[in-house]
Amino acid sequence: TVLPTTITYRAPPRTPWPKTHGPQTAKVVGPKGESIWTDRYGRVKVKFHWDRLAKGDDTSSCWVRVSSAWAGQGFGGVQIPRVGDEVVVDFINGDPDRPLIIGRVYNEASMPPWALPAAATQMGFLSRSKDGTSDTANALRFEDKAGEEQLWIQAQKNMDTNVKNDETHSVGGSRTVSVTQDYNGTVSGSHTEATQLAHSQLVGGGFIQRVQGAIVQASDSGIRLVAGQSVLELGANGQVTLQCVNFNIDASGTGQINTGGTLDLNLKQPGALPAVEPTPAQIQDAVKAAFNQGKDNA
Repeated sequence: TVLPTTITYRAPPRTPWPKTHGPQTAKVVGPKGESIWTDRYGRVKVKFHWDRLAKGDDTSSCWVRVSSAWAGQGFGGVQIPRVGDEVVVDFINGDPDRPLIIGRVYNEASMPPWALPAAATQMGFLSRSKDGTSDTANALRFEDKAGEEQLWIQAQKNMDTNVKNDETHSVGGSRTVSVTQDYNGTVSGSHTEATQLAHSQLVGGGFIQRVQGAIVQASDSGIRLVAGQSVLELGANGQVTLQCVNFNIDASGTGQINTGGTLDLNLKQPGALPAVEPTPAQIQDAVKAAFNQGKDNA
């Protein structure tokens, strides 16, 4: 081989491609003011602890893919590392141009969501509202302490459940539901409820029932309707009793009263009416007690 005298001969370079050895940690970074910074693939930017030239923003690295426990074709799990999180970065085949986030770790600045080791029996997930605080989060937590097992779910705002077929709930003990605003339900088919013991309803406003068909109420002992000083009792023995201060019967057509025995009117002057319970005041007090009305809830 002949070279011009103006060119200095040098042996061909044989520097091997650099390789990394083992994983290392880095901090997730992004533009100023952003707590979540990602692209369509769920990749993030990082700043390595040894990198003194990086600015700690979205220019600090290339986009780095994030490993997931479940990654499918349009399905799987998504948990985007947020700005400030410490992540574990490895490199595919040791190639520094092919970084991959394989895990995440807690540190003094980013502690676990539950105090350890006191809550060592708890496991689960606790998110954080974007730019929120420790009090704004969606959560799913399992308590595995013997005798105190618990599944706790929190929706920071709305909770929507979609069941495409049947849904079954089985509760071995008691169930309590508290709704601070409105409760609406629609049943397109039949609605059946069965209560083995007592059934009680307390309504603080009006109570309206609209039925397109017939209404049937049946009791094996009796039915009692109370409205202030007016009482209508239907006994299972066939006795019907009306107690009131005054009454009126108006009929726009004909009217009949048929009895198989004697029909007596004004046999004797009735005395004072017996006390009727519950009184309107008792009902009002029960409503106030149930809904904490008139109390300081601060």
